[in-house]
Amino acid sequence: MGANYSTTLHEAHNMPTTPQFKRSQVIAFHSSTKWKLHFDSLKDTNKLVVIDFTATWCGPCKYMEPVLNDFATKYTDVEFVKIDVDELDDVAQEYGVQSMPTFVLIRKGKVVDKIVGADKDGLKMKIEKHKAMFINMDPIINDFAAKYTNVEFVKIDVDELVDVAEKYGVQAMPTFVLMKKGEVVDQIVGADKDGLKMKIEKHKGSLY
Repeated sequence: MGANYSTTLHEAHNMPTTPQFKRSQVIAFHSSTKWKLHFDSLKDTNKLVVIDFTATWCGPCKYMEPVLNDFATKYTDVEFVKIDVDELDDVAQEYGVQSMPTFVLIRKGKVVDKIVGADKDGLKMKIEKHKAMFINMDPIINDFAAKYTNVEFVKIDVDELVDVAEKYGVQAMPTFVLMKKGEVVDQIVGADKDGLKMKIEKHKGSLY
């Protein structure tokens, strides 16, 4: 198979880089140790990581390979990793992989989602969903606060005020809770600028 760590699928399969081959942005790991080191380096980042658990004998996996390459080219702020379950069976077991392909989405060292099977549209939806959560909403909230002067905007760090976050059932960040007279009137999860704007427009004028 060649080197234990490959930056492209073409290199991983010892394929020459020629004009007819499009270089893949998918990272293939062939060493559990090197995967562990790389995994640890991502724990302190907000980068979304998509792990493709695959096998050379898996037909649906072959179908998804060009799809994953296209996604890696399109979503440049997302990292795509390929792991062969026969090579790194310990890693596959760690993530409870029982059938291929299985795609595991990770952020800050934790599994945030998973999809089993060659579901192109399903995988795209999950990537779009979790990718949006990495958008920095601070400047957007500042703009909203300047625009909607009759609305009060409050920021709470869930690590500092865990009890408050639990009170409102916050399980993912960012979560925006809209209140009136001490009661929750609406909520939105994720960095959805347009969705938040619509909810503010809907409730503004009577928000507490």
